[in-house]
This record gives sequence, C-alpha cells and structure tokens, in this order.
Amino acid sequence: MPERDALRWLSIANGLGLREADDVYVPVMLAIDLLVAVLAYVAIMKLWRCWVFRVSLCSCRSASVAPVRGGTYFSLQPQRKVGKRKRLKPPV
Repeated sequence: MPERDALRWLSIANGLGLREADDVYVPVMLAIDLLVAVLAYVAIMKLWRCWVFRVSLCSCRSASVAPVRGGTYFSLQPQRKVGKRKRLKPPV
C-alpha cells in the first residue's frame, strides 16, 4: 500500500484510539468484501430466477403448439380404439 494511504489509515486508527493501522484496515476490508459478496450473490440469484422463469414460459408456449404443422388439436383424427388383447398361449 502506498505511504500516503498507510498514513491515512494510521490517522484513522489513532482517531479511534488504536495503535496500528491494520486494526482498522483489516475489519474494514473484510466488511467491504462481505458486502460485495452478498450483493453479487443477490444479483446472481435474481438473474437465475429470471432465467428459470423465462425457460418455464418457453416450455409452456411450446407445449401449446399444435403437434401437426398448420393444424390444431381439434383437427387431428380420432385415435383408433383398441379392445382387449388376447392372452398369448404358451407353446406346447
């Protein structure tokens, strides 16, 4: 750290009744680092929630698209109904 900054920290420490500049510098830098980490975490979580919300919207939109190009769900042919299957007889 430059001498000018060290003298500034030392004067702040002396004003608080402390002998060393490190007694002020370390806790202040620790608090600043913690604050930056919390803000970064909050920003990342907000971006994550927006991304998850967008992805869920996209999947909902794609689910409502008709399965046949140019058609709708109501224009599809009805499915063939299948009766009960006959049981297979084991070979004798």
